[in-house]
Amino acid sequence: MEKIIILLLIVVILLLLSDKMPITHSKKRAPQPKATPIPKTAPPTSVMGESRFVPPAKVATTAIPLTEKEQQDILTEWEEEPTIDLEDEEEDLRSYRTEAEDNDFATGLSFEDLEKVATFLSEDKEEVTTENIELLQKVEGTSLLEAIEKALPQATLKVSALLEKALPKTVESKMEFDIREFV
Repeated sequence: MEKIIILLLIVVILLLLSDKMPITHSKKRAPQPKATPIPKTAPPTSVMGESRFVPPAKVATTAIPLTEKEQQDILTEWEEEPTIDLEDEEEDLRSYRTEAEDNDFATGLSFEDLEKVATFLSEDKEEVTTENIELLQKVEGTSLLEAIEKALPQATLKVSALLEKALPKTVESKMEFDIREFV
């Protein structure tokens, strides 16, 4: 049994080798003649051939003169400026905005106000005016305050101290709290 298996394996190997190597015949083939070269004197030919495009005949056009009324209408159209109702535009824009996108609207601070806040926070003076507190309350919670605090590290403590002074005192005991004050 083993001899048959070995014999079959040898036959399979020989068949695989015969597929890989072409069998050469003893006859030699005659070399094929090379293709005849294209003569260089022949004009180049195009695959598409020559164009048969015929340009259209030119038609003489004459301008039709406008009447005086048409000229006046055209002039009034050019002179009229389109009126844009900005309040309606702003109202339309507000209707498309979400609460998350409302953070880029102006908070009512001018550059002078921002400069006052920055100089107040950079100075070590303890004088607190109501104007400074109001400006800090406007800036609180905005990216402007975050930028100022990054630039001036000591400003964070000063801002928190000022805002604590500005906030109303909380009731310490439960007995003093009256919900009717807030309703």
